[in-house]
Amino acid sequence: MTDRYCPIVGYGLLEIVEKTRIQGLVCTSMRIRTDGDYAYRNDAIDRAADFYDCNKTKAIVSACDDVPRLVAAACQVLERTDLTHQQRQEIAETLSTRATTFEVEQSVTVEKE
Repeated sequence: MTDRYCPIVGYGLLEIVEKTRIQGLVCTSMRIRTDGDYAYRNDAIDRAADFYDCNKTKAIVSACDDVPRLVAAACQVLERTDLTHQQRQEIAETLSTRATTFEVEQSVTVEKE
């Protein structure tokens, strides 16, 4: 894969992963900004690489693949009827992160005839 400039995405957004089609152009390289206010991203990417025990590119792809599935699984757990409201709240709090928050609501409906 060659490292070419993509006029749509440009440099500075996301490091590679795989070819991405954007408005009919194929960008073969993307970058993640890690300068200035974005320096924290280095630590996040390093943690993902350590977790998946692979290089940074594969770690980013793996995390991007896993997150939607993990969120869907968490929602399934939080919707279980055999858990109390308190248990659901504790699970939601435990699963919440800086970027994703799970909230559980309980409603009581009273109908009068």
